[in-house]
Amino acid sequence: MATTFDWQQLYNPIFSWRCSTRDPAAIWHNGEFYLYFTVQFNQHRWGAPEGYQCFVTVTRDFRNFTNPRPVTPTGYVSPGSVIRFNNKWYMSVTRYPWPTAVCLVESDDLLNWSEPRIVMPTHHGEYWGNEAHGPIDGYLLEWKNRIWLLFTDFQKGTTSQHLGLAVSDDMQSFENLTPDRPLLDSDFYNANRGIENASIVADGDQLYLFCSVGMPEQRIAMLQSNDIMHWSKLDGQAEIDGLRQEWSKFIASAQFVADWRELTGYWVMLFMGTRHFDAYDRMSLGMARSLDLKNWEVLPEGISEEEYRENCRKFQARVKSGELF
Repeated sequence: MATTFDWQQLYNPIFSWRCSTRDPAAIWHNGEFYLYFTVQFNQHRWGAPEGYQCFVTVTRDFRNFTNPRPVTPTGYVSPGSVIRFNNKWYMSVTRYPWPTAVCLVESDDLLNWSEPRIVMPTHHGEYWGNEAHGPIDGYLLEWKNRIWLLFTDFQKGTTSQHLGLAVSDDMQSFENLTPDRPLLDSDFYNANRGIENASIVADGDQLYLFCSVGMPEQRIAMLQSNDIMHWSKLDGQAEIDGLRQEWSKFIASAQFVADWRELTGYWVMLFMGTRHFDAYDRMSLGMARSLDLKNWEVLPEGISEEEYRENCRKFQARVKSGELF
């Protein structure tokens, strides 16, 4: 089944549901794109597990989407990536809120997923963690015949997040390769809570690491290496320009990068953004494309603030009337 992806028909934001759509991840399979994301139901539930859940929608063209369906119980966020291992699909998710842990879910069909299983617990090394947190934002990468798991967590005793790395050969147990240190030097962002939402893609023998940097006005940065254990210092020179539009002028973060060159001619980035400081009930997902993973072109912007808010009001009215749920 062929995809009907057409760049000329697409605009940003590419997808929004329930007016708070976060943390995109996606995979193309059998002619369809499976788009996973976090829904935050209400900003006033920031500290409650029932305020979060991971969902999936299916599309062939990023214009028409199936009705989203849950893939986790409530209390889980940040679908990181989907990989195939031993004839089964695996996806990383995060138990949320605190104390957090990185988990895996399994599937045979990309729609129905198992109960989450913890693979990176709240306490996982002397360098990491504080009483109110744990690891978040797991991301799976299959590279050199091993399974690598990125995660972020707070440096113990601080308010800044750093990047860690674990590895597995069986998808059952993961060895933390960074129990007493971070994977890379990101101290440049310590004053702004550090980094999160890390991901890696491989192009030949080169690895490209992306992450969200700084808070609250998050940006996206990228580093390049040919050794997963060694990276240059992360600072402002690594930040990617050109992702901010009206809909994402306050935040552009939580990127997911996919090699869809055979389908679309480009590397594709999905990311979340918002216009406002009051971000938690108005997140949307956007898309950008690149030929070299370094220079990115966003889709044209196609929805005004007024139309977006009206869409939210209409959706909320349909929910209250019982039409949708």
